[in-house]
Amino acid sequence: MIIDYTNIQVATKRLIIRPLVESDYEQLQKSYAERLPKQSKYDNGPVDPKETPRAWFKQLIKIYRKRASDDQIYIFGVFHRKTGRHIGSVDIATIVRHTLSWANLGYYVHNNFQGQGYAKEFAKAAIQIAFKDLGFKRIEAAANTDNLPSINLAKSIGMKKECLRQNFHYDQGVWNDHVVFVMISKDKALHRIEKN
Repeated sequence: MIIDYTNIQVATKRLIIRPLVESDYEQLQKSYAERLPKQSKYDNGPVDPKETPRAWFKQLIKIYRKRASDDQIYIFGVFHRKTGRHIGSVDIATIVRHTLSWANLGYYVHNNFQGQGYAKEFAKAAIQIAFKDLGFKRIEAAANTDNLPSINLAKSIGMKKECLRQNFHYDQGVWNDHVVFVMISKDKALHRIEKN
């Protein structure tokens, strides 16, 4: 399956979901710098612009495109339609293709934009991208058992709890249990993208 990742773009009521391009650099820097102080252990807080120079961003885009062309992971920026602000990101990572066609959904919202329904809006759109544009048949989202915002988001977009995977993910020096939510392609009609 050959996928032109660079041409995938979806508009929702308030957002645009698309691959990053070099002209996004200033918006990304602004969003990093304007984050609130760290809100939880799953939040990084503000990022010093010196840590993310333009050369780093150009290299990041190349890495994202290479990983997409290798069908490893598809990473999209999320932007506000009216202001152009970078709200966060969403990724669809291939777990396996061939007879299973299975991927993982990941998502992040800058903490100064949290609590406004953006994550639900773009996660629903990402599910559609995964099924329609990327050809996956099964999408899962895994969250630490204490990451209630992530768990609630998966539930809110119609994903169904499938299992608890013990010692599933290594993070912050320990192996963590994860709750796994799933959606299969036959459910996608229930989750159309909300446009204006």
